[in-house]
Amino acid sequence: MINVYEAQAANKRKSALIIGLFILFVTVSVYVISQAMGVYFGYEPGGLGVAGLALPSPKT
Repeated sequence: MINVYEAQAANKRKSALIIGLFILFVTVSVYVISQAMGVYFGYEPGGLGVAGLALPSPKT
């Protein structure tokens, strides 16, 4: 049987893992959606592709 401190430490590790996975999921989702919207609206992918539509490449 684990004591209270071991259970608390395990919960902190699990919480940190869940938060990290959530941040990763949101980051990847925003990247994919911004790239898809950029392609849909006809922007050329630039060096700041992660910014998506916020900083589109100028059309020449």
